[in-house]
Amino acid sequence: MKFPSHSLLTASAVLLMTIACGSGGDGTTSPPDDTIEDSQSTSGDIEDVQTSEVGIQCTKDSFCDDGLYCNGQESCDPENTLANDLGCIAGPPPSIEDPNPNDCTIVGKCDEATNSLPFVVLKAGSPCDDGIPCTENDTCDVATTCSGTPNAKLCDDGLYCNGKELCKIKTGCGAGALPNAEDKNPHDCLIPHCVNELETHVMVFAPTGSACFDEWPCTIMDECTVNGQCKGQPQNELCSDDRWCNGKEICHPKSGCIPGTPPSPPLDDDPDDCLAAGPCNDLTKSFPVIPSTNCDDGVECTADKCTPGIGCIGTPNDDWCDDGLFCNGIEFCDSKEDCIAGTTIEVDDTVACTLDNCNEETQTVTHTAINSACDDGNFCNGTEQCHMVDGCTSGAAVSVNDGIACTVDLCDEITDTITHIATDDLCDDGLFCNGVETCNSAKGCEGATQLPVPPVDGNPLDCLIYGGCDELSNTFPLVSAPKGSPCENATPCSTKFECLPGGTCTCAVENCDDGVQCTLDTFDQAAGKCVHPFPPKGTQCDDGIICTLNDQCSTGGECAGSIKDCDDNNPCTSDTCSSVDGKCISTVVPNDAPCEDGDLTTSNEYCTDGVCGNGVKNCNDNNSCTIDSYNSETNACDYIDAPSQAISYNTEIENKQGETTLKCGQSIILNSVGAGCEMSSFGKLKAYSGSKYGAVVSEGCSTIVGTLFEGTTSCCLL
Repeated sequence: MKFPSHSLLTASAVLLMTIACGSGGDGTTSPPDDTIEDSQSTSGDIEDVQTSEVGIQCTKDSFCDDGLYCNGQESCDPENTLANDLGCIAGPPPSIEDPNPNDCTIVGKCDEATNSLPFVVLKAGSPCDDGIPCTENDTCDVATTCSGTPNAKLCDDGLYCNGKELCKIKTGCGAGALPNAEDKNPHDCLIPHCVNELETHVMVFAPTGSACFDEWPCTIMDECTVNGQCKGQPQNELCSDDRWCNGKEICHPKSGCIPGTPPSPPLDDDPDDCLAAGPCNDLTKSFPVIPSTNCDDGVECTADKCTPGIGCIGTPNDDWCDDGLFCNGIEFCDSKEDCIAGTTIEVDDTVACTLDNCNEETQTVTHTAINSACDDGNFCNGTEQCHMVDGCTSGAAVSVNDGIACTVDLCDEITDTITHIATDDLCDDGLFCNGVETCNSAKGCEGATQLPVPPVDGNPLDCLIYGGCDELSNTFPLVSAPKGSPCENATPCSTKFECLPGGTCTCAVENCDDGVQCTLDTFDQAAGKCVHPFPPKGTQCDDGIICTLNDQCSTGGECAGSIKDCDDNNPCTSDTCSSVDGKCISTVVPNDAPCEDGDLTTSNEYCTDGVCGNGVKNCNDNNSCTIDSYNSETNACDYIDAPSQAISYNTEIENKQGETTLKCGQSIILNSVGAGCEMSSFGKLKAYSGSKYGAVVSEGCSTIVGTLFEGTTSCCLL
């Protein structure tokens, strides 16, 4: 701002004094004509000022105006501390807001000639700001557009689970594609959850109530529980095979369909009538009565058979009456009286000193001499002997010295004994089960000659027997009889009773195992035979193939499983299942084998030591005006605008010729009728006239004879 000078103020002050002191026609001195003229010309200034203690000061804004637009509008305010000696304050320079700060048009310098702030277009290559925070090196192009080079690093939020952010030229930072996570089993209650810290997905429980599939066809409304289990609502009707004879099937939420318990045939109330309950009938839901070849005449030792027109006939069988004992004679079967006992064998040999006995083990009659039966009451004269034929005979005198240090040898007629006082306590080993050690009259201390024996089993058919000797209790404890041991039970049985582990006596069941996994092998008591129905579909089995999983029975009784999936998701390994141990084996394929690494921006990948890679990065953005390259440091594609090309041009009309620089995609017009040069793509130039184009060249010149004018246009690359 230019303020009024002090010289002007001084002149004004002199002028005021001259006017006040000058004389006119009344004797005062009048100023010269030119002074009067000057005073008239400055009368406006005189009105705009006043005197004060500090000198002459302004009274109006017009006094302070220096007549310049670009330094702002001055004002008069003598009281303001910012005012000068005249009381004038400089005005703020004029300004306007740039409506689009991100283009290549800016507010230029103030123009005094037009009293305005003109807009100025920046030259191509000038720095600018495109308003996109993730671009760098923003510059203006020939179309006055401000653009920069995208830098995706400036968009990265550091979170793996958000995906890799992108930077776009026009819109700036944008979200990238989210990392993929494969749910290999979408029907269970596990879902992938992205973890930024691990930069991967982990499997977590699906929300409670999520839909799932528990693999049991007999459940509905399957949904996930709070602990990640898939549970459905059982529907028993989905398991029913509509067969009464199979029993009522049920649906178990963890096992699927469970077979029902078949109904049992009624008991035969008259086993001698040659009638019995037949096979189960699904239509009548009963066991119809049919003729039977089996019957029971009530006599245990007869073989019973139904004879048409006669009834139940029993044939005696003496073998069934044999109690296995020799000494009580031979038993026989009476068709009416049942088993008749045999006649006991005579054992007395008439020798008084022999013990006569019938031996069941050897099935013989034995006679054992009992010397004690011949004792004459005198001990010291020796022991009388029993002769098997002659009876009692005298014995030799007793020798009392046994030569054993642990005995005291005496012959005592009072007690009728030879006394050998033995110190058995010195021979005792403290064990019960190996018997009592004694001082042997011939050898000294010896082990027991007889071990403790268990008590006689008072109930041999109760599935309990005396076990081995127990040192802790010095007894023979009761234990379960071996499986299959005969026993007795009050309930009816069509086969025989036998002991089970644990001491239970039960009706024996024939071994109905047919060796086929997918059959239910049971003994039909009513039919008296084994039956082998197929189990429900889905029953677990083993097909014998180690590389199959979840082997199940089919409706036709075949056992099969699904092949084990050994894919390790590595395209550079060959994955198989070992038929020896069922483990997955991954073998590295030969190097240079083609593969696919999953990156859509690469091609021609190949395997190296089991790793897929080495692909060619495809960075083509299909823009002929960019130079595309792959940056190995940033693992991203770089796109750089193609550099400008220097050309020369010449046209016959208007004699236009010269040199210039063109950017890719840019053209220039050489004359008013539409002839020019065009940089169609990077490094390729062509001449044009109207809608006609010359040959495209990457070196040399492109020439065309105009269609809109009579002449030739040439465009050449320098």
